[in-house]
Amino acid sequence: MAKITMLLGSMDHSPSEQLGKDPTEWHTTAIIASEGGEHLLLADDIANRMKIQGGTLKRWARNPPGSAYRAKFEATFAERASSYPVHVRAVSVQSETMVRAFPNLLTHLQLASYVEAFTRNNKPYLRFGPFTRMRAGAPINQQGEPVKFELPESQAVPIVFMCHSLLHAHRSVMQELVADSPELEWIDWQLTPNKFPRDIDGPVARLFHAIISLAEDARMIEGNLRILTLLESKQDHGSALADNLAGLLNQKAKALDWTIQKSPTKHAGSSVLWTVCHDKVRLQQ
Repeated sequence: MAKITMLLGSMDHSPSEQLGKDPTEWHTTAIIASEGGEHLLLADDIANRMKIQGGTLKRWARNPPGSAYRAKFEATFAERASSYPVHVRAVSVQSETMVRAFPNLLTHLQLASYVEAFTRNNKPYLRFGPFTRMRAGAPINQQGEPVKFELPESQAVPIVFMCHSLLHAHRSVMQELVADSPELEWIDWQLTPNKFPRDIDGPVARLFHAIISLAEDARMIEGNLRILTLLESKQDHGSALADNLAGLLNQKAKALDWTIQKSPTKHAGSSVLWTVCHDKVRLQQ
């Protein structure tokens, strides 16, 4: 009988799910997953040790560079992360590298035939579709009709990058778990990303769902990805942790600092992998 397990996960992106005018700007996607929701306990543990009022991590962007909060988070995360059975997967990339990689990402995700470029108001847009199914075979709309999504290229490119990063993280964590449990054949994830621009029913969020559904149908991963977005962000402690981690690693990428502080002790089920994609460096920590 096949062995199946499920992970709970959280994801966020820094600085935002949109390309700016600076081609050298860094973007980081952070994903944190655990089999028993231990990453939620880790988030609360870090917040309590930092003595944050209310016991919840603050948004990274609300604390300026050089602030005591940022320094405390880095030190506390390094001290406590390895004490929990959590899997951290993060990817950092510059805008220009992401744009150049975009055609290859479409090929890897089997999306090339689903994308059409056009111009609106002198700005580049991408039309995705038609998509017919979404999330475990459910119709993408109530009528079950194919749907297309139109997004500015500046939003569409990061979303495709995030989908690719998520699928890569799923495969990476599965490889690690299979090393300890060779009988494992399937891993389902219930992922809670931070709310996408234009809210949970907007085209950005729906395109993310559609791409992940297409990847599941094509069996790009051995498992299913269920996406759950909490309407009240204060309840989402996991995404707050992902937000802080994405912000920290993006700050380090800007400074060309590829080091991560690590605790000398390590829980048997914990792992941290940070991938940096750059024209002159491809590094994994």
